Amino acid sequence: MVEMFEGEQFFAAFERGINIDADRPDCIDGRISFSFYSHLKNVKEVYITSEVDRKNEAVKGQVSFYRGAVPENIPEEAAKKRKGPNSHWLATLPIKLPKLKSQGNELPTAKNGFSLPPLNLGSAETGYLTQSNLLGIAGRIGAEWQTIGLNLGFSYQQIQQIRYNNREDLRAQILDMLFSWAQQNRRTPGCIDRLISTMKESGRQDIADEIEAIVSLGRQKYRESIQRVGLDQESSAEDSAIAMV
Repeated sequence: MVEMFEGEQFFAAFERGINIDADRPDCIDGRISFSFYSHLKNVKEVYITSEVDRKNEAVKGQVSFYRGAVPENIPEEAAKKRKGPNSHWLATLPIKLPKLKSQGNELPTAKNGFSLPPLNLGSAETGYLTQSNLLGIAGRIGAEWQTIGLNLGFSYQQIQQIRYNNREDLRAQILDMLFSWAQQNRRTPGCIDRLISTMKESGRQDIADEIEAIVSLGRQKYRESIQRVGLDQESSAEDSAIAMV
């Protein structure tokens, strides 16, 4: 038990082969920082990884807690009455990451690669992006997928969840992000325009140009099909008129 001042800082560090799986804004020297307030739960969701390949063996590590300096706004007399250890180290708890079972959380795959129900993003009038188109786009995205995801509206926590669910598999991370967004927005008007503008914001003008070319071709084919149907209808009407005469 350690009694702490309101606002006093303490840290959690993962050690012995276990690391934090993200660059977090609340990390200081590799340790997650907390500010203690009695009315808060002082709980954080943390994704961790290991230096050992967990497909082959379990990992035994630890989390250690460290105390920060006395807050500057605490009066000196009160600071002298500070209870608990004065050393920075407070306690260590063991952690065991079990050996990974068969990857049940991998993205579903088929013989032809990534598999999802048929997906058409957009409309005939504005142009479609098909599942095949999205797979091609995903293949051109690299480590910047997180920036793209944030610009598409994913939260920081959602991005870290995708990373954690598909750790050590960049392709799966990209596909998970892109197809999750597409499934959620497939009936949203202007979703393709949103995707194009996001690519531009994320510094991928080349992908934005590619998407514009795909939907432009789709719109052209749609107009041509409408014209063909219109001509056929005209021909049928003329034939009917001749028959009546």
